Amino acid sequence: MTVFEFSSLAIAIPLACITLYQTYASRKHNRLSCSPRLVSEINRDHSDDEYLITFTVYNRGLGPAEVTSIQLFLDNEQCPVIEHPCRELCERVFSKYEDFIKVNYDAWFSAGHLIAEKESYKFVQLKFKGGQQIPLAEIQKDLERFRIKIEYASL
Repeated sequence: MTVFEFSSLAIAIPLACITLYQTYASRKHNRLSCSPRLVSEINRDHSDDEYLITFTVYNRGLGPAEVTSIQLFLDNEQCPVIEHPCRELCERVFSKYEDFIKVNYDAWFSAGHLIAEKESYKFVQLKFKGGQQIPLAEIQKDLERFRIKIEYASL
């Protein structure tokens, strides 16, 4: 083996290693930056005669999110999953406002559900009628009793 052959081999091997590492790092970065991000939001709309509260989950990331588990908590205790858990818990917690409240709609999904990129999913919408008679501070305290835990994975 001549000096020229050896020097070209000595240059080629480290460059091949660097290229392999760069490919690995680039793929790892792409997996992390191109993943779904589920975020929740509670919207509160207030008009003269009603107060509207909507709890929504959005996929703000890139790519679909596959739900691996979903749990509903009330006062830090996990609630059993039934057909309409949000509706039942809202009616139970907000029963003292039964003259004012209406659960407009509720939804629930289970493990295996896919949430597409930029898709929103409304869990529950509460409508309180009564204008100035609505005790907003008490409603806020009752809302803080709820928690939803969603675990998800990228496809």
